[in-house]
Amino acid sequence: MVPDWETNKVFYSFLSTYDFKIELGKLRRFLKESNLGYGHIAGTKDYFCRDYMPIQISENEYIQFNFKPDYLLRNEKMLGFVTDTETVFRKNSFFKKFKIQKSELILDGGNIIKSKNRVIVTDKVVQDNNLPLEEIREKLEKLFNAKVIIIPKFPGEETGHADGIIRFIDEETVLTINLDDENAEWKDKLIKELKLSNLNIISLPKAKSPDKDWRYINYLHVATKVIVPSFENDSDKIILPFLHALFEKYGIKMTTINAVNIAEQGGILNCFTWNIFEQ
Repeated sequence: MVPDWETNKVFYSFLSTYDFKIELGKLRRFLKESNLGYGHIAGTKDYFCRDYMPIQISENEYIQFNFKPDYLLRNEKMLGFVTDTETVFRKNSFFKKFKIQKSELILDGGNIIKSKNRVIVTDKVVQDNNLPLEEIREKLEKLFNAKVIIIPKFPGEETGHADGIIRFIDEETVLTINLDDENAEWKDKLIKELKLSNLNIISLPKAKSPDKDWRYINYLHVATKVIVPSFENDSDKIILPFLHALFEKYGIKMTTINAVNIAEQGGILNCFTWNIFEQ
């Protein structure tokens, strides 16, 4: 697998260039100053390209999962926002150099958190594919050639994405949302699955708006840089200094982008981007 810290180029939906000029301007400046590449993806119908783009498993090898987001498809008003991946592949010439393996499994990119040897997904993938958990795990481990950890999805959250719950900081360490006041049964299952895989667990501190603090987990990690969303609120004053100190400990440079406008559309910076390694 290609983990975030080995990527060096960030893509975003071309739609974003119309509606998020300020946010993209800051993102591009930071990437350019960091000698990292960037580009846009044409043919998209949604800002949140992470979900419908393929998963990079080696330099030129990718897996394209079946993009059938039930949280969009069951809402007639949202059907127009479902991106057709074949259209995207046709409209972007850079895909021609990639070897893309297609899988019939229904799985969003936002539900895939990866290190080099481990992949974390929530059990939403079991629900979406109506297959036994162990069969799903076996299929995914074969595709990824990595250990697959299936955690419980966050209670009541319709997308079932892992990137609003947990992120890898390095191969052995994960960062989670604050767990202090979460459902005890859900929390116990989550921690059990992570400890069974011998992962070190660090959690965000408790902040002022716990129902929204998951948004800070949805940062963009590319190479040795992280771009963390900020919201100019009281939670910023608690979480941002914590993250700055944490990432500094791991040799990761942190910057922030005001993500209030992006958040209003339903996702944050990891959702908003697709990062890969490119020679």
